[in-house]
Amino acid sequence: MLNAHEGGATHIAFSRDGKRLATAGNDKTAKIWDEATGKLLRTLTGHTDVVWSAKFSPDGTRLATAGNDKQVKIWDTTSGQALQSLTDFDVTVNSVAFSPDGTRLATGGDQFPKIWDVATGKELMTLPGVKNATIGMVYSPDGKFLVSGGQDGTAYVWDATSGQQYLSLPSASPLDGGVAISPNCVAPPEAAFEWCGVYVATAARDTTVKIWDISPTGSRELLVVPGTLGFINPTGDHLVTSTTGENESLEHRVWLLPQSPGAVSNSADEEANNAAQLGHQVSIYNVGEWDFPPVVALSADHTRSASVNLDPNRPLPDSPAPCTGQAGERCVNSSFLARIIDTATGKELLKFPLTGQTRQTWYGGITFSPDGTRLATSNLGGMAQVWDLSDGGKELLTLTGHTGGLYRIAYSADAKRLATASQDKTAKIWDAETGKELLTLTGHTEAVNNIVFSPDGLRLVTSSFDGTAKVWDLTTGKEEFTLSGHSATIWGLAYSADGKLIATGSPDGTARIWDANSGEQLLTLAVPGGVEQLSFTTDGTRLVTTDLLDQSVRVFLLRVEDLMVLARSRVTRTLTEEECQTFLKVEKCPEP
Repeated sequence: MLNAHEGGATHIAFSRDGKRLATAGNDKTAKIWDEATGKLLRTLTGHTDVVWSAKFSPDGTRLATAGNDKQVKIWDTTSGQALQSLTDFDVTVNSVAFSPDGTRLATGGDQFPKIWDVATGKELMTLPGVKNATIGMVYSPDGKFLVSGGQDGTAYVWDATSGQQYLSLPSASPLDGGVAISPNCVAPPEAAFEWCGVYVATAARDTTVKIWDISPTGSRELLVVPGTLGFINPTGDHLVTSTTGENESLEHRVWLLPQSPGAVSNSADEEANNAAQLGHQVSIYNVGEWDFPPVVALSADHTRSASVNLDPNRPLPDSPAPCTGQAGERCVNSSFLARIIDTATGKELLKFPLTGQTRQTWYGGITFSPDGTRLATSNLGGMAQVWDLSDGGKELLTLTGHTGGLYRIAYSADAKRLATASQDKTAKIWDAETGKELLTLTGHTEAVNNIVFSPDGLRLVTSSFDGTAKVWDLTTGKEEFTLSGHSATIWGLAYSADGKLIATGSPDGTARIWDANSGEQLLTLAVPGGVEQLSFTTDGTRLVTTDLLDQSVRVFLLRVEDLMVLARSRVTRTLTEEECQTFLKVEKCPEP
């Protein structure tokens, strides 16, 4: 045991060879110890307040310390002499990290991280964008990337040469425990090029440690915007989100997306314009005041949205309040209205009552038929209905037969069948013209909360509170296989347009991609707040997720080649010949 510092030690670190130990303390000093004998080798004095961090250089000849006195010092570990004092700080500095070659030093604290030249003490760059104090910093093994983490609950991955932020990895809790990066590397054929420091570990105040895959085949986060539901239009150039705005009003927002990377060969100017426009909000329109959690659906061509809300001109059946409609308006025979909105203009196209709904039964699913002429709704009273949008919202069908409430309803691509998901642990298949029950699918051990048809209509995938998804053969009604791996309920569910992939999303903080034919898990994507809903783009190159916790919509790239195009669009410096050969697949760099 080392009685290292009066008032306690604040930090400890080993030299790379493991023979020495450095400690920092409340007594304003740092100390160097012989690991084998516990003998004190050096006491480093010069700070005027608590020393928060101490780190050896890779070769062990230097020690960097950071203090509450707004100073960073670099020491000769043999003589104990202070070689550099870095004082260009306005606030406390509490973390330091040497680059693998020992020529640079990264510092962090209650302001933006900085990178310094170790030999001269000159500041090389400041890394902006961090929202709160930096607690931990570490370089990747090859020195190309720097990872920082701190009080805002986010780990940031930076290009250590240019200072460009490469990734942000958000957690739900401050990263008081710091960050660490794995020493391993990947190379072709596992990755498109060599990449060191494949995994980042973050330790948070909520007692969790998370591992993030930051390799080229790992994180694919492309965009994060506010919203509770998100859909990309069929052409892939716009993202539509729904969210609750001021005064509890429901808003639709339309965001511009760049073309799908790799889909076409863009010029450098086009790519730069795409990058600049990424996430640009094109339009916003108000759907109306919202009394219940939003239930929203988009037509297949994304030209219309449907939503269900309380009718302001009619009290609930279980409410004694009188009708308060305006003069000349009548109180319709319902307490809920369906509204159809033009997504381009926000104009209301149709409004009609949903009969048979009460406060206790309403909350379920709504969906357009593939041709957009009908709307199907389901509710917690165990009833599903089909409405004719070409005839003012006339009720066409009522589907009954479940013994529990309904969470979702879905059309097959040919509009000939409907599927319902129920609290009674089953899913049912119905004839969409007659309302006749065709199949009952049993096998889940908890309520079934979502269903999606395969594009060819031959299969159905169901998800459940039991944490699994199941794929069913609709010719036989038999279960084909179960998708297991989530540690919580699966809510989000989607088939890719070509029927080859299935996506699942859960409050466990992940979205997962599966081979739709074999059930093999292909990819795990981190969504820190958990996934409520998700969907593929038409070309299958992107996945859209909605976050349960922070009410944000994320867009992920699913192909490695698309990541390469995105990375090229974000480069802020001239590429080397080697980088042009590696990243751009050309022998010589293009003329600037």
